[in-house]
Order: sequence, then C-alpha cells, then structure tokens
Amino acid sequence: MALDWVTTFDAIVREHIEPTVVDNFFRETPVMTELRQTAKPVTGDEIHELIEHTGPTASWVADEVTNLTASRVEEVTRAVYPWRHAEVDARISKFKINAARGPEAVADQIRIKTQSCINALRMAVSTSIFTDQTGNEILGLTDICDNVCDTEFGGIVPDVSDNKAGEMPQWVAHVMEDDADSNGYVAPSIANLKKMVRYITDTCGEKPHLIVVHPEYYNVVEAQVSENDRLAGIRNANVVQMGFDAIGINGVPLVSDLDCTGSAYSSGSRADGYEAFFINWNYCGLRYEAVQSFKFNGWKEPTDANDIINFLWLHGNLVCSQRRAMGRMFNVNIAMAQSDWQDGTVVRPSAT
Repeated sequence: MALDWVTTFDAIVREHIEPTVVDNFFRETPVMTELRQTAKPVTGDEIHELIEHTGPTASWVADEVTNLTASRVEEVTRAVYPWRHAEVDARISKFKINAARGPEAVADQIRIKTQSCINALRMAVSTSIFTDQTGNEILGLTDICDNVCDTEFGGIVPDVSDNKAGEMPQWVAHVMEDDADSNGYVAPSIANLKKMVRYITDTCGEKPHLIVVHPEYYNVVEAQVSENDRLAGIRNANVVQMGFDAIGINGVPLVSDLDCTGSAYSSGSRADGYEAFFINWNYCGLRYEAVQSFKFNGWKEPTDANDIINFLWLHGNLVCSQRRAMGRMFNVNIAMAQSDWQDGTVVRPSAT
C-alpha cells in the first residue's frame, strides 16, 4: 500500500504540479516576474558568465601596415560564481492520507503542500535578492549594485592589479549615497532618480530596465507626479503590461517591492535609510542547473517518521556580466522636508 502511495503521488506531481512550478515561482512581484526572462540553464562545477571588458588599446596610426605592432594582451573574459542550493521539503502525514475522504482529498493535500513549497522557494529567492549575500544564500542586488573596489565579486577584485587585465575600475556599479554638501543622506526626489538614470545611460549607452524601491519610498515618489505624468514613457514597459503599478523616470519604470530594503534614516552609515536599485536585465539574471531545479525529486517514506516526503530544489545563483550598467542609491531619507532636498552625488565607474 505504501508503495502505491509513492507511485500515485509521483504521478500526480509529474502530471499536474511540475508543469506549473516555473509559472508559479516567477510571479507576484515585478522583479520575480522580470527575472523569469533572464533565467538560463547552465552546467559546470561553477557558473561562468562572459563579461564585457576592454582589450587592446586602439591607436591612431600613419598607415594601415607599417606602424601596427602586434602584442598579446591578457584579458578577463568571464566572471565566476559559485552554485547556491535551496531546498524546501513537502511532508504529508500518513495518518492524514489514511483519514482523507477519497482520492480527490488526497490529491488536494498534495496540491496544497507542493504549492506551499513553491511559495516558500519564491520567498527565499525574493528576499535574498535584496540583501547582502551571507552563508549559503544567492548573490543579491546589494552585491551586484555596489562600488566597493577592494571586495571580490565574481572572482574579480576591481582595484587589484593581479587580475589578468590589471585593475578593473569598471567592475563596479553607479552609486549615490550622499548629497552635494556631504550631509550623509540622499533626498527622495525624482531629480535624484533621474540623475542616476542619466549617469548610467551616459556611461553605458543604454538605460536601466527597472528601478526598484520599497513601497514607502514609492509613495514619496508618487506624491511628486501627477496621474497624467505617472506613466510617461513607460506605457509599453513589461511591468506595466503585466499589470504592475509603475512611475516613469526618464523612460524607466520605477516599481515597489516589499522585499526591497528600507528603514528610517538615522546614522548616515552606508545602506542606512531606504535604497533604490537600477537594474539592466541584459547584464543581470538567474542561472540555474536544469536537471533538478524547479522540480520535485520524488516522494519517499522515511523510516523515522509517519510521513511521505518530497523535496523541491533550486540550484543556481544571481549573476552579472557588466556591473557598471547597474546602480544603487543608499541612505535615502524619505522623511526629510522637501525644502531640505538637495542634488545627490553620483560616483561613476570607468566607462571603458
């Protein structure tokens, strides 16, 4: 009888649950929905991501042959990211299976348990995206959208000369964490958001695809625009077409996400207050191992419990191939009086 349970449960999951796991995982928030478009299966002991970086220096020469010199130039061609592993267990009591009123009731239990697993996995990823990577968690936007030059990211330390191509000052993001008077905080003005978009565009030749802030920060920005101007330049943006609320900032949709970091400004330390993340999905995305990820690995009967158990896995990581196309605002003080708002200062990475 027990074997029949396992076989039946596997059949239900295989036919009715697994085809919908990906759809149910990449939903609910603008970031998770957009992340689906970037998700790619990869293989290998580590995750290798090709990166953009300058190679040989261009020179103006007198003619097409005589003044050319040939030299071999070492280049950093890829960033390397570790695998991260997340699992959620689905556990159904054998007693509840036996007490269920018919096969439909058993099937309902399986659907509820497996959907709860999918929700838990989605929440684990969604919250980790907006926090510094610790322990076994995936990398987050706080790691990607940073400009600390002496910290390794993707196997590369921006200001260390023993990288294959020497120092890589472009391997950092655009950052605004202070205003012009060095007060230690940033005003929540639309002008500052627009400035960040403009600086990123000037450096990289393309705009971010999305700006993400906490709902409280979003409310402050929304109060600065009229209803007629709210969707200016973004009516065809993916997040708008998907039905999410958004505000146009120089043609880039700004959206709210409850998992985005934000708290009352107090001390002026880095990452105090609220934050804004500027994401270019061309260079940022989820990489995953395809054999087990987003799949249940089969129902089993443990010998030490009166249960049937299964596991849902995600093996992968968030990666970036061009950090300078990304941006982050720290220390945003959403409670400051508008009369105190000042122009923020953007720290721009190298454009090469």
